[in-house]
Amino acid sequence: MSPERKLVIGFGAVVAAVIAGCGGSGGGDSSSSTSTSSTGTSLATTIEVRDTDEYALSTASLRQGDTFNLILWGRNLAGNIIFGAAGDWSTTAPSTIAVVNPAGSLNVVSAGPVPLRALSGTATKSYTAVSAGGVVRGRVRNTEMQGVPGAVLRFYNAAGTQLLTATTGSNGTFRTVVPNVAVSFLVDFSSLGAKYYNQFSYSGKEWSTVCSAYRPALPARSGNAVATLPNEVIVTRNVGTNPPPPPPDCGL
Repeated sequence: MSPERKLVIGFGAVVAAVIAGCGGSGGGDSSSSTSTSSTGTSLATTIEVRDTDEYALSTASLRQGDTFNLILWGRNLAGNIIFGAAGDWSTTAPSTIAVVNPAGSLNVVSAGPVPLRALSGTATKSYTAVSAGGVVRGRVRNTEMQGVPGAVLRFYNAAGTQLLTATTGSNGTFRTVVPNVAVSFLVDFSSLGAKYYNQFSYSGKEWSTVCSAYRPALPARSGNAVATLPNEVIVTRNVGTNPPPPPPDCGL
C-alpha cells in the first residue's frame, strides 16, 4: 500500500499530509470542488480512483470484476499536493453496478455509470464501468523523479487515427481501457502549458507531438490483459535550461 493510500485511510481530518509540489498543471479530466481546512487554508478536493497497484484511472476505465481504491487530493495555496481523508465515500449507482465501502474501496459489479461522492457530497466525480477490455497503464514523471499530474496521453491505431486519451493522476500514473488495435501513443503537452518542453523521453529515445507520425509503440496485448508500459515517460521542465536533443527524423 502506498504512503498516499495510508494517509487516506489513517486520518480523519480533511488534510492528511503535505507533499512537495510536483511539476505540471493539475487536474486534466478530474472534477474538483473547494473546501477549507481547520487552519483556513483553501484547497481543491479532487476524487481519484486507483487500481490496487496505485495506477490512477481515467473516467471510462472501470472494468467489471475489478477492485479499486478511492482517494482525495488537491493543492494548497502554496501549490503543494495535499492528500485528504474522506471517511464517507458513496455512490448513487445501484449495487448491481458498483459497491462502495465508506472507507474508500470500490468494487465494480457490471457495466454502467458510477457517480462517486466524498465528504458528504462536497466532492463528486462520475466514472463509467465497462464489461471488458484490455488495459494500458504507466507513469509520467519529470527528470527530478516526481510524478506529473494532469498530463494527457493520446492513443493511436496503426493508421494513425487517435482512439482515446488518458490523463495522469496526482502521482503521475494513468490507467485506461484501450482497444487492442491501439499500437502507439504520444503525450499532449498542451495539457501542461509552458511548464515543460514539448517532447518526452521513452525507452531511451526522444519523442514529440511536433513529429506526430513518429510515436512510441505500446506493448502487445490481447483479450482483457493489463499491460504496463515497460518504461516511464520522462518530461523535462522548461526552466530556462537547454532543452533535450530533438527526436531523430523530426526536422527540429
